[in-house]
Amino acid sequence: MNIIHGDCLEELKKLEDNSVDAVVTDPPYGLFRGAKSHGEATNTLAEWAKGNWSYSPKIKQGYMESDWDKFVPPPELWAECLRVLKPGGHAAVFAGSRTVHLMGFALMLAGFEVRDTLAWVYGSGFARGQDLGKSLGEEWEGWSYALKPSHEPIILVRKPLVGGIRENVKQFGVGAINIAATRVANGRYPANTLFDTHMARELDRQSGESKTPARITASSGGILMLHGCSSLEELEHLAKMGAKTPDGASAEKTLARYRERGGLKELDCYGDEGGASRFFPVFKYQAKAPKRERPVIERKDGTKIQHSAVKPLALMEWLVTLITPPGGTVLDPFAGSGTTLEAARNKNFHAIGIEHDADHLQLINERMEGGEQSTRSN
Repeated sequence: MNIIHGDCLEELKKLEDNSVDAVVTDPPYGLFRGAKSHGEATNTLAEWAKGNWSYSPKIKQGYMESDWDKFVPPPELWAECLRVLKPGGHAAVFAGSRTVHLMGFALMLAGFEVRDTLAWVYGSGFARGQDLGKSLGEEWEGWSYALKPSHEPIILVRKPLVGGIRENVKQFGVGAINIAATRVANGRYPANTLFDTHMARELDRQSGESKTPARITASSGGILMLHGCSSLEELEHLAKMGAKTPDGASAEKTLARYRERGGLKELDCYGDEGGASRFFPVFKYQAKAPKRERPVIERKDGTKIQHSAVKPLALMEWLVTLITPPGGTVLDPFAGSGTTLEAARNKNFHAIGIEHDADHLQLINERMEGGEQSTRSN
């Protein structure tokens, strides 16, 4: 574990080319406010497009009334992340729903390929807008200026491959995503929509209970459905009787097709039942991560420090597992309170975290207490 105290851009420049396997980070969202600020944002995009990748807009304060969240990180920073990533390495970058386009633009200008955008959907966000009727009178009662936040995008990007995907994976050990280790309910292929438990329950309420028939698969990856039969034995019995499968297909023809594809094996998965949430990754969500995942430190004057935006540990563990090869190194240039670093450690990955704020560095040390780590300041 390597925890670095310093400016992330300057510290990234000190890391070697092609030295990390994945980037998982929760950077500033740049949720600026005000008409003038939006004009500055437009001007910033123009400057970036002209190649002025270090340009920062003239915005006084960010959404959380602090300097660090005034705007999304510029292409200059993401270009350094690209440099230190191995060819084909992925980055999972959180973004705000209102500024995801700015984050994506910065990543693309830096040279990343956008592979997907995951949606982390939760049901316990709080509405930010105020009822305008309180200030403008009864005529505007019930009108506001913002929806309740219920999802955060996670932009999945990749450093360009060297050659084809197989050649790149063989040479550098990265370029693909770990489906086997991130499958969901009963071995299903992971989706790009991630639910919290509140949303999962609502989805199940609307979908009701359903049953998924068992299936068999060939070693080549081709899928042959059992047409509603719960097992191969049931299919063989129906074929012997000259009957049809529960789906109405000829059991005899289905069995013949099965035997023609030698080497087929019945999967020990699916054949389950439940609500629609079983098709998606589901994580516990609270308005903030639970207390046990939010370290607190106390200054000498008695005031307490706690990070304002902590992601659930299970979510970060899933993300680092998705894009990091076994024994690989995860980089978080915006380490915050260290959730990504803890997730990497829990999943047996190496980790490099960079954090500029001295108070946040103490939060990381508090979180990681008991683990092996090295901290250096510059």
